[in-house]
Amino acid sequence: MTTNRRWILRAPIDGARLPTAADFELQTCPAETPGEGEVLARAIYLSMDPYMRGRISPARNYSAGVAAGQLMTGRAVAEVLESRLAGYAPGDIVTGELGWQAVGLMRAPTLRKVDRRLAPISSFLGLLGLPGLTAYFALLDLGLPRPGDTVLVTAASGAVGSAVGQIARLAGCRTIALAGSAAKIAYCLDELRYDAALDYRSASDLTSAIGRLAPLGVNVFFDSAGGSVHQAVLPHLAVHARVVICGVMSQYNPIAQSQPSVYNLRHLLVSRAEVKGFLAHDFEHRFDEGRARLAQWIREGSLRCRETVAEGIEAAPAALHALLAGDNVGKQLVKVSQEPR
Repeated sequence: MTTNRRWILRAPIDGARLPTAADFELQTCPAETPGEGEVLARAIYLSMDPYMRGRISPARNYSAGVAAGQLMTGRAVAEVLESRLAGYAPGDIVTGELGWQAVGLMRAPTLRKVDRRLAPISSFLGLLGLPGLTAYFALLDLGLPRPGDTVLVTAASGAVGSAVGQIARLAGCRTIALAGSAAKIAYCLDELRYDAALDYRSASDLTSAIGRLAPLGVNVFFDSAGGSVHQAVLPHLAVHARVVICGVMSQYNPIAQSQPSVYNLRHLLVSRAEVKGFLAHDFEHRFDEGRARLAQWIREGSLRCRETVAEGIEAAPAALHALLAGDNVGKQLVKVSQEPR
């Protein structure tokens, strides 16, 4: 491949709105040549993830943002076309940082081979990628679920939340899903097998509704939402509850300015709850361990995740917008090219 198509960011976007295609520019340019320690790879699937909103914001974040005129960041599953990196050869299927482009350079430390025997290659951006690994380590190492615990999950139909609920059930817990539509609630109950589920957007009194679903309190609160949904759960924390902060989706949306961002500390005091923030990169040294366990559960049929797939590199901005607006179910992907046979 001698030419490439890539999306660059026109300018960082403030927190008052969601990104659209107008915030990016689709360029056609020559394909790069790999240098020492690099591979040239063609994208098969691009991953759309909530963290991307923080990367294109001018606000301070835990990782460097994307500057105006730079390639939009993101992980991909790709096929190696050329290699100047020992251990990688043309035809290898890999995952790692590629950005929003059809063909580009990939390098260590994010680059790793995909074992096609474990699961479909798209799974390495979902259940066997950062979403699945986030669910695995955040729930088991920070949430510390015990048999009989009640585990409540926000964004429960998303790539991370769908895995959290299933892993919690495998740990012997009772699971409660919070999601934002009737279709997502049906998915949580019918396919993910949550024990109970609640559409937070249609509940007239969300706090009371949560209380009815968790009469003995919430032992593990796995939160990717923040804002008013987060606040509605706090009065129902059980004594010595564990609260895992995995994301703050409500703060990315246009209504973020009206969302409360300060804890009612009295609820934490009374419940003596422990609150911890989670970033998957803190557990990179254990990714092989987590991926092996997740793959075993997939083979056994105990772990599943629906994928929402947009077609073509042109669809990347719209796919990110859909993810941040909560329009997708499960893992949001963009299919850029066909899988090799």
